[in-house]
Amino acid sequence: MKANIAKLAMLAAVSTAAGLMLNGVNAKADTTVNDQSAIQQQANNTSTSSYTQNNVQLYSNNLIQTQTQAATASTASAQNINIPAGYTLDAVRNVQNTTQANDLEKISISGVYNNNYRQDAGAQQEAVDINNLTSDQTVQMNQYALNLVNKVRSEFNEQPFIQNQNSIDTVKQMALQYQDKDESLLNGHWHDQNILQGHAENISAFQIYINNVSGLRARPFDEARGSDFINTNSVPLFSVSNMDDLQAMIYYGVTLMLFKDADDLFGHAQNFLTNYQSNNLMSVYPSLTEGTGTGKYSNGTTFTYKLQNVDMHFIWAGQNQAGPNQPSDDNTTGWRISSDGNHYVYYQNGQPLSGRQYIKLPTINGTGTNWYLVDNGVVQSQWGDWYLFGSDGRILTGVQKWAGSYYYFDPVTYLKVTNDYRQSQWGDWYLFGSDGRILTGVQKWAGTYYYFDPVTYLRVDNNYVRSQWGDWYMFGPDGRIVTGLYNWMGSLYYFDPVTYLKVVNQYVYVNGIRYWANANGQLSLA
Repeated sequence: MKANIAKLAMLAAVSTAAGLMLNGVNAKADTTVNDQSAIQQQANNTSTSSYTQNNVQLYSNNLIQTQTQAATASTASAQNINIPAGYTLDAVRNVQNTTQANDLEKISISGVYNNNYRQDAGAQQEAVDINNLTSDQTVQMNQYALNLVNKVRSEFNEQPFIQNQNSIDTVKQMALQYQDKDESLLNGHWHDQNILQGHAENISAFQIYINNVSGLRARPFDEARGSDFINTNSVPLFSVSNMDDLQAMIYYGVTLMLFKDADDLFGHAQNFLTNYQSNNLMSVYPSLTEGTGTGKYSNGTTFTYKLQNVDMHFIWAGQNQAGPNQPSDDNTTGWRISSDGNHYVYYQNGQPLSGRQYIKLPTINGTGTNWYLVDNGVVQSQWGDWYLFGSDGRILTGVQKWAGSYYYFDPVTYLKVTNDYRQSQWGDWYLFGSDGRILTGVQKWAGTYYYFDPVTYLRVDNNYVRSQWGDWYMFGPDGRIVTGLYNWMGSLYYFDPVTYLKVVNQYVYVNGIRYWANANGQLSLA
C-alpha cells in the first residue's frame, strides 16, 4: 500500500426531488418542504465517508469461474425490482403526511437493501461519455429506464408507460435547459416550472467522481449495492465510464424513489405507480453540473478533487405520433398506431389484417410498398421482442447495428438470434450472446473457449492474447483455447489444463518427460 492513502471527505452522493404531478392544468409539488429538503441535502455535502481508495480490482485466474460470473452478469437486461411485502398501491396512494410516510418507509426500506444491480457484461464493453451520449446510447438508456419502471408497474397490473423519439428528444431538451441554467438538486435548486411547463417530473441525483487524483479511483457504479445508499450522508463515490454504470445509476435512482421516499411523502412512487398521468410518454435524460470535494491523505495533507452532479430527469412529455397513412374512419384501409403507442397495425376495411404472414403492403412512411411481417396486422415499431425494423418499417435480417451494439436476425424466421455463432451477410462469422449482442474477448462456446477481437469482432486464431480480465491465453489455429504443450513463435510452452494459463518458473512432466519452464514460459529439457 502507498504511504499516502487518500481519505475522501465525501459529498453526499444521492438526493431525490419530490415528484411533480399534473393536477388539472397546474403542476404542483407533492410536498410542502421542497426548498428545505434541497437546502438540507446541500448542508450534508461535507459529511465524511469511510470509503478509502486504493482499491485492488480482483480477477480470478480460473477461466471457468470467470466465465460463469460473466454468464450470470449477462442476465442484467432482464433484471426485475423485487417488491417488499406490504408495499401496495393503496399504501403508496394513501400517504398524506410525514407519519404515514415514515410508517411506509419502515416497510419499504428493505426494497433498497434487497435490490442490487446485476452487472451486464455486454453493457460493460460499451464505453460511455456521460457528457456526450450518442443517439444510440440515449435510446438504449431510455429503453432501460422505461422497461425498469414498467416491470414494477406490471407487478401491480398497471398499464405500461410508453416512449417514442419525440418524447426522448423533448425530455432531452428539458434536461439540457436545467444544465444550461446550472440547476441541480445538489446545488440547492428544485423543479423548474419554466422548463417543465406543467409536465410531471421525478428527479434522482447522484454525484460521480470525474478527477484523476494520484492513488484515487472511485468504484464503478455497476459495483454499487443497495446498502450503499441507506445513509445519504455517507454514500461512496462512484464513476460512470460505460453503459453498465449508467444503467446502474438509473436502477438505484428508481429503487430509491420507490422505497426510500418518506422525506417527499412518496411523491416519486406515486408518480411512477398511482398518479394518473395524462401524458403516458415517459423518457429520461441527465443534466450535469460541476462540483468539488475535499480529501485528506493519511499524513494530514488535504487536496481537492472534481465531482459531477448528475440529475436524472424522468419526465412525462412528448407527443404520440401516428403513421402518415392512418385511416380517417373505421371503414378505410391503412396503418394505425396502436392505443399504447408501441405498434403499427395494418387495417383492411376497418379490421386488423388477420393471421401471421409476411406480406407486401404500403410502407408505413407512405413512400411506396415493402414487405412486412405482421401478426394479426401488428408490426412492432423500431424494436420488438424479437424483430428489428428499419426506419421505413421494413424488417431487417442478418447482422444489424442497434443501440450501440450488433445483433443477428435470422433470414428465415426474422428472429433475433441468441447464444449462437453465425455467418454474416458479408461472409464473416461472429458470436452472439444470451441477450443477442455481439461478443468480444474470451467467450465460451461449444464446450471450449475462443477469443473475439474487440475491434473487428472476429475470432482470433493462432495467437497469444490478453483477456478482458487481464490474463493471457493461447488460442490455436482453429480458434480454440490451447492446453498442454504448444509450439509458438519457435519456442515450446506448456498451458495448464485447468486454468489455461502459461506455466512459468517450474518443472512440468508430459508423457514421462520433464521440462523446465523459465520466467517467460519457454520449455527446455531438464
